[in-house]
Amino acid sequence: MRNLEIKKMIGDLEMMAAAAEPGVVITEEMSISCSVTLLKAIDELKKRVYGDVSKAPSRI
Repeated sequence: MRNLEIKKMIGDLEMMAAAAEPGVVITEEMSISCSVTLLKAIDELKKRVYGDVSKAPSRI
């Protein structure tokens, strides 16, 4: 993953954190977008920590 893609993901994660404030209602579309972004972030972190994602612990 390139630095530009990582910077975009960081921005997406920051927006998700802001949307997770108490009292904020999220739509199904927003929920799906959040899930996809989190899964991408998890995969990228696993690549950086474990090298080979297949050797990393599986998702819950």
